[in-house]
Amino acid sequence: MSRRPALLLALALTLPVLAGACGRGTNEDDKVVITQLGSDVLPGEILGLTVDIEDVEERIAGVDRSYVESTGLYSLRDGKELKATLQLSRFTEDAEIDRKLRLAIVDQIGSTKPRAFRMGDQTVYLTTSKRQAVAVFFRPRSFVVLSTLDTYDKGRTLLREVLELDI
Repeated sequence: MSRRPALLLALALTLPVLAGACGRGTNEDDKVVITQLGSDVLPGEILGLTVDIEDVEERIAGVDRSYVESTGLYSLRDGKELKATLQLSRFTEDAEIDRKLRLAIVDQIGSTKPRAFRMGDQTVYLTTSKRQAVAVFFRPRSFVVLSTLDTYDKGRTLLREVLELDI
């Protein structure tokens, strides 16, 4: 069985919470069509893993009431072997990014109760999913979901590298 669907699960889980739990009404003026971020958002390689963009157009096409204006899903591979995925989602200008919204997002990801940790000056929420370690962190106008295979022995190092990126 391919591991790709499991690693792509993070995007599928975060979009419903952003569409339904954010408090936007059904008014046509409230609709925001989410766009896909490009391949130029991340470097071509992180910690020796090749970064490639994944097509998420179908997944985001039906979501139109969201506090996210753009999102991208990136695979991180060692040769042809998938080691991790990274989802970057950028909030709309009018999104009220408070603790409640952050926790609503974090609570929808993974299958275990997320735990908050400090890595440098950044709060990172760690959880797990089927055979994956999942880390979620927020920037002022975006959030990142990094999912790594539980067999990948450089998961924490990869997380540190991603935390240093200007994304």
